[in-house]
Amino acid sequence: GYLEGGGPATEPSGWRFDICNKIGMCEFDPVDGISSWFVALWRTRQFRHQVVNRWKTLRITTLRTEIILDIFHSTARLIQNPVRRNFRRWNGTLFQGGFVDNTAQWNYHVRKMENWLVSRLAWMDTAIQEIREVLRGD
Repeated sequence: GYLEGGGPATEPSGWRFDICNKIGMCEFDPVDGISSWFVALWRTRQFRHQVVNRWKTLRITTLRTEIILDIFHSTARLIQNPVRRNFRRWNGTLFQGGFVDNTAQWNYHVRKMENWLVSRLAWMDTAIQEIREVLRGD
């Protein structure tokens, strides 16, 4: 909460950082995993509007699918040799049936993760579009 001037655990502008000092305030995580502060923020039209705008900006810049996949593929290439060494060292432990060899297993999991990333971005796009449409209707 906001306080008028100084005090313990208070930032110079007056915002308190010790909100959990009240009994029962921070004793458990919410059952659904969504913190009460986020729920309160989400109720405000302005915050939802900012989320929509931020996602739109990120999707045409930093979180463009091509950029995400470039980072993903460059990381997969970067760790490819350590992965091979790991498979050689722990061959009996890490190898799963149904694959010709460890390389096939590695390639399968890389493709699976790539597909998940693309699907997740598409899911987020759809969810944000639904929020945008609700905001238009408000």
